[in-house]
Amino acid sequence: MKTIIKQTFQNELQRFENIILKDLADFFKQTPELEPEFLPDFSMAIAEEVQDVKDRLSLSYLVFDSTKLPLHIQYHQRTLYTLAGHLLRYTTPAQLVDIQLQDDPQTFCQILYHAIEDLLDFIRTHFPQYFDQDVWIPIPYQRIVRHHVCPDLPTLRTALLHRGVTLDLIAIAMLPLSQFAGNKTPNRVTHRAVAYLCQLKARLMSLATSRVDNPNRQLVQVLCEINFNSPDFVAYCTAYMKHGPHNSQQFADGGPLMLYRFRKLLLQMQPAVDLALDPLSPPLQDTLCTWIDAELSYNEATQHAYDIPPSPGWASVIAKIIISLTGGQLSYLFSIMIRADIVKNKNKKELGGILATVFQTDTASDQGDSYRQQLYRVDIRTKKTIESILDKMLQLVRKDTANTSIR
Repeated sequence: MKTIIKQTFQNELQRFENIILKDLADFFKQTPELEPEFLPDFSMAIAEEVQDVKDRLSLSYLVFDSTKLPLHIQYHQRTLYTLAGHLLRYTTPAQLVDIQLQDDPQTFCQILYHAIEDLLDFIRTHFPQYFDQDVWIPIPYQRIVRHHVCPDLPTLRTALLHRGVTLDLIAIAMLPLSQFAGNKTPNRVTHRAVAYLCQLKARLMSLATSRVDNPNRQLVQVLCEINFNSPDFVAYCTAYMKHGPHNSQQFADGGPLMLYRFRKLLLQMQPAVDLALDPLSPPLQDTLCTWIDAELSYNEATQHAYDIPPSPGWASVIAKIIISLTGGQLSYLFSIMIRADIVKNKNKKELGGILATVFQTDTASDQGDSYRQQLYRVDIRTKKTIESILDKMLQLVRKDTANTSIR
């Protein structure tokens, strides 16, 4: 019984193929006069066939095993793309947009096209794990998609300019749409790329019709949220962070204060899941955070070279104090002494340089910057170790005090 069912499930689109590849061609050759009720009846028949296909596809989980089900679903996905493109033999992309139910043979193509899109949405929604996001879209279907996405790009560009977005940022944000409109890579357009372009255009349209205080900043945030990991946009962001008017003389712990704020904002963002302009490149959030970290590291090294006072002359002629603590443990011990007002050095960067000069710890790689960073970051094991050492020292003091009292 299961074998018989499988045989009937090989191609759920057979009737659509017959209509589009054969019946439609014969119909357009004859171009008969249409009865007033014919188009509504045809539309109803296609709607019923769409529902039948959905019902049969829904049973695929019961018919195919886990190895064959993806192939079955993806076969129908590719077939639907091909059938939609085949409709362009009888009409144009512009005429497929709306169903008007006029006494016109073109209406047949409109009805069939919207049925195909309905089935594609069904497959994408009900079989997301099997829907092939990276399948190459046939060129005829690209023409249809291009008409939906690209005809009003000049209007969108003008609307963004009127909202106050700068021309250079608009050019960067709209470059992928402009390239798609110009048919630059017709043989390498995937469903994932088209879905991203649709998302990008929708976000740009929303911004173009909204009133915001800072449209440039809002657009940058939007592009970060949808992982617009274009090299041009990365360069725009890094230049803005490095040379922007906000980033002048405010420094904190070795780097411009604004860089820390940018990093915090990036880490707090929630980018859309499985969305990227270039899926093969690192996420935009990671790229920008890596750049900020490198910039902060460079600033810290530069500031350290100028800000740390020269070591006293005796430091170059005597050996360092050798201790059995790690750099982190020593840093935490001194942070306690600062809080207890025993150590008066409040500049943690300067103190880190002094510790690196005077002490030799169990961690050979400890440097001034390392000590400074560890003054801020303390794990529980370090705290427990210092607590144990201080307890031991306190016991020795009590023992000495007791011995002195006896004498």
